[in-house]
Amino acid sequence: MPEQHWRARVLGDIAGPAEAVPPPVPAPAPVPAPSAPPTAPPGPAYPPRAAYPSGPAYPSGPAYPPPGPRPAPAPAPAGPLPTPRRGPAPELAPAHPAAGRVRHGDSASRRATAAVRRMVGTPAEDRALVSAVAGVQVPVTTGRRIAVVSARGGSGKSTVAALLGLVYAARRRDRALALDAELNLGSLAWRLGIPPGVTLADVGPPVLTGRLAAGDQIERAVPRHPGGLWVLPGPPPESAAGIPPTGPLECARVLSRHFGVTVIDCGAGLSSRTNLAVLADAHAVLLVTHATIDGVRSLELGLRQLGASLDGFGGRAVAVLVSMNPRTEGLDLTAAQAALAPYAADVIRLPYDRHLAAGGSIQPDQLAATSTVLATVLAAAALRLSLPDRSQWQRAR
Repeated sequence: MPEQHWRARVLGDIAGPAEAVPPPVPAPAPVPAPSAPPTAPPGPAYPPRAAYPSGPAYPSGPAYPPPGPRPAPAPAPAGPLPTPRRGPAPELAPAHPAAGRVRHGDSASRRATAAVRRMVGTPAEDRALVSAVAGVQVPVTTGRRIAVVSARGGSGKSTVAALLGLVYAARRRDRALALDAELNLGSLAWRLGIPPGVTLADVGPPVLTGRLAAGDQIERAVPRHPGGLWVLPGPPPESAAGIPPTGPLECARVLSRHFGVTVIDCGAGLSSRTNLAVLADAHAVLLVTHATIDGVRSLELGLRQLGASLDGFGGRAVAVLVSMNPRTEGLDLTAAQAALAPYAADVIRLPYDRHLAAGGSIQPDQLAATSTVLATVLAAAALRLSLPDRSQWQRAR
């Protein structure tokens, strides 16, 4: 679908069909006072406005149900990521034929050791989780947009975006949305187990024209994860060509009015028009790379480049180092943090998790304990940087 069709659908919905517009009603001629000189005859009328070109009709489907009462969410408890009870849980997509046995992020011996530690006291990771949950639950007055981007593909960007969305949905009392802004085979929906269906190409035009405006209508139109996270997948390749570069940002800005936190999974690369528009608008940005020497080097160059082109970028950026190897990667983490500190407000490393490394749908109950803690820490850090008044975050902790 060419780009002009996307714009035609948006503009056509606003203007309406040309034949449906009633002819203008001429205003009555003013009655001159007896002592006033006669008025000059009116000039020629302006030619009628040309109608907007009509694009392809929006695909028909079931009517959006009317808004209904929404139950108040329960307080978010501490501990492993809970599953909010918000009506019947939707079905997840079936596993890929190449998928093997789902493995827990921690080995059986490590889980047994953690259970013994909890019997005799509170482990340090549990105390860290409680502190991070308090930072994630800070209330917001307006929707926060958090972008996740990487300089290269395959660095774990969509995995980090999925983890953030799951944490916000499980720990916060308001709603959370994960939006895939990747216009070239995005994998956010796959990592979250969302089956093929409604995408950004379907929701974008009615959202931008106001045909899909009520919060409850949007909730019913956008797919939902069993963990309570609303997920808007990226468009298929045949529809992505018709979306303008600023289309994902425009859609995210409208949708973020109805969600407390919106996580935007950008495409790979730092120089595309779509990514630059999202990064310039986001309240906080997470830059993801492999926890390797080359990954740190490329991330340092990318942070330097964005810091020079976007005002105040370093103060709202978090560098995320993702470990893809259970063994050491030959990286001095202290030296890496020192190299990235001048360009990012925080540097966080996600350790290796064999459940995440498999590349299948993320199951929160199969995450390693350390992954759950650090994903929550990362979500709290991103939310803190997105707040206009960061003292509010300190008070909540």
